[in-house]
Amino acid sequence: MTGGRGRAAVNAEQVPESWAAIEEWLGAHASGTYASLRPPADPAAVEAAQRTIGVTFPDALLASLARHDGTDDGPDAFTLAGRYQLMRVEEIPDRWRMTTDALDLSSDADAEREDEDNGLLGWYWHPRWVPFGKTNSVDMLVVDCRPGESYGAVGIHLKGDGTHFGDWASVADLLADIADGLHRDRPVRHWHPATDGVRLHWELVREQHPAPRSLLDLAAEARESGTPAPPTVRPAMRRLQHLFPPAAEAGRFGGYDHFGLTFVADVDEAELLRRFGADPSDAAPRSREQARELRDSWIGGFLPVLRVGRVDGWAFAVEEQHAPEGVRPEVLRRLSAGTRAVALWHSGNSTRFTLVADGTVVTGYDTLRPERRHGREPDLFLSALRDAGLVPLDTSRYPDEDVPAVLEVLQAELGIEFDGDLLRPALSSAQFLPALPGPPSGGAFPAQAEPTVLARLTHADEARLRAALLAQARRLAAETGLDGYPELVEALDRAAAGEHLPSGVDDNSPLGLRVRRIAAEAHAAYATMRVDAEGPRYTEAERRAWLRRRQAAEAIVGLFGPAPLRISGTHLLQSRLHPAWREQFIADLGPVDVPDGAVEDLIAAERRAPGPAPDLVLVVRRPHRRRPSPAPAPRPVIGTDGKVHLSGEWPA
Repeated sequence: MTGGRGRAAVNAEQVPESWAAIEEWLGAHASGTYASLRPPADPAAVEAAQRTIGVTFPDALLASLARHDGTDDGPDAFTLAGRYQLMRVEEIPDRWRMTTDALDLSSDADAEREDEDNGLLGWYWHPRWVPFGKTNSVDMLVVDCRPGESYGAVGIHLKGDGTHFGDWASVADLLADIADGLHRDRPVRHWHPATDGVRLHWELVREQHPAPRSLLDLAAEARESGTPAPPTVRPAMRRLQHLFPPAAEAGRFGGYDHFGLTFVADVDEAELLRRFGADPSDAAPRSREQARELRDSWIGGFLPVLRVGRVDGWAFAVEEQHAPEGVRPEVLRRLSAGTRAVALWHSGNSTRFTLVADGTVVTGYDTLRPERRHGREPDLFLSALRDAGLVPLDTSRYPDEDVPAVLEVLQAELGIEFDGDLLRPALSSAQFLPALPGPPSGGAFPAQAEPTVLARLTHADEARLRAALLAQARRLAAETGLDGYPELVEALDRAAAGEHLPSGVDDNSPLGLRVRRIAAEAHAAYATMRVDAEGPRYTEAERRAWLRRRQAAEAIVGLFGPAPLRISGTHLLQSRLHPAWREQFIADLGPVDVPDGAVEDLIAAERRAPGPAPDLVLVVRRPHRRRPSPAPAPRPVIGTDGKVHLSGEWPA
């Protein structure tokens, strides 16, 4: 070998020392992960692996295998810098063969020829790159066994991205970096070591922008100064929606590819705006196009726009967006308070409606799953649905025909005589803050991923658990900048003093309004990236900061809601940014009597739980009306007579 092999041999002398340091740390802080380390590899198996691949392993890799033949599989397995589990020696040839055969490489010449032809495999894969660290995908850690200066270097192979070198010159350097990161509590690359006392975790380093700009404040200042709203260029995806337009004679909602239509009985337009959270005094008449321009304008803060009207004793509201507010269960409960509300949602291939009476779902229907009607009286409209051709599912029917059919059902059953022409004129409209999210229905992480934490959440005394989670909430608020909002700090102070809010946080309370505004800021920060318009340009760090603030604020508010602490606590803990949040939570909680086998019982219960319903993966193919392709524009050509003619018009 060359001089590179000699340097690799010198580096290999560091391997036992690095492993001793790693083992010491794991024994003290992560006993379960320490137990996953396997005994030394069989020298005969190592020799066989080298013969199979046709290379000589670098001395540092040989020294590591002589210490540990990889790790046992399982959730406690020792991993390197995030997610790479050391392979057993018997796995190395199989992984190498799988990748090499998949790329149809059998020799250096194949790789060199492919590299010369298209420059692909020189950076994507080479048959002398030997895998030694695995993930649950095809991503791997590899060591370079080609002769030359690069011999022994460690590379990271990522599916679709290729293999990248430069982080570690050898396996010895990698292990030394891991040992140093563990003992000095510092990141390795962008992963920070952490522990729950049983398992080693690697947390992605997440830095928070200290003061992201408020687009809602900037928009308000622009409006007060009289800055005119700039023209909005619609995103490319919205322009593509009109490739499959609804037929005017069928849908009567020309160009409304995605919309929500909400009806509320016995209220007027102003009351409907109030129930959505808009201020009726801010309402102004707007056409559909004016409402869309306002919704997509940074001066409008990218807030949703509601247009309202009235028909047959029902006030109606239309929202033109993919996820309308009026169809959310928590919004429908508020809209239907003391009356009835109907939400109709058309989204490309599907049309749904839900009837709610004073907060209770009476009946609900989805055109793609007509047999799965739901509510207190699921079959209330069944006869009318059959008469309209909506039950059973007709896969030959155009989706845009569903909207008028559903409206026929609502007219027959509820007396709502609605026509799309009612949406053509300018209607009273206003912007509003979206409502708070509903309480979480499930945990944020499975027991397999966080068994130690989840076992303590499950078996801790509720009073101590609440106090520990409130301490975590204060840390989360400080990490994300939420401790600058007095409404949230006051709520945490009151909760710490034993003042509980059993009914949750109200949308219109000071804290509820603050959390809704934070969510709107997060939406606006990302909308600046999607919409090509003049205005503030946010950095990616600012966008992430607002998204984390939103997640953190909603997780903290979740502690005051009706969800069990075991569930809301997982969402709070998952939002933490500090890598040592597990240790902090365990210290805040104090001793917990976790029964023997509790972790195994939690994991087994998750495995027994039913999986996703089949309708979540159901794909129903239905015909679409394609927009006719326009005739090509005539172009000047030279005809056989030597003169210039428009295409198609020159003489033969």
